[in-house]
Amino acid sequence: MANIYRVKDLPADERPREKAIQFGVETLSNSELIAILLGTGGSGRNAIELGRHLLKKHDHLFALSKTHWRMLAHEPGIGTAKAIRLSATFE
Repeated sequence: MANIYRVKDLPADERPREKAIQFGVETLSNSELIAILLGTGGSGRNAIELGRHLLKKHDHLFALSKTHWRMLAHEPGIGTAKAIRLSATFE
């Protein structure tokens, strides 16, 4: 899977949206769920990798959900719009 940077370059059965349609949202990992919320990646990471990075940096989903949007906006690849989207979802 090296050199695949965009989710749309992944096989259809590995894309979060398509997996959710085929198998149900409950089958997605937290990083895949975050990828759907983010919509796109950034800073050399696709949306799934970006979600995985956020979860790892904040240790778990609960800690990420309590992170202020201004802090999230400073994460490479996030920015204000994605930070607000995440914070609004967690709220």
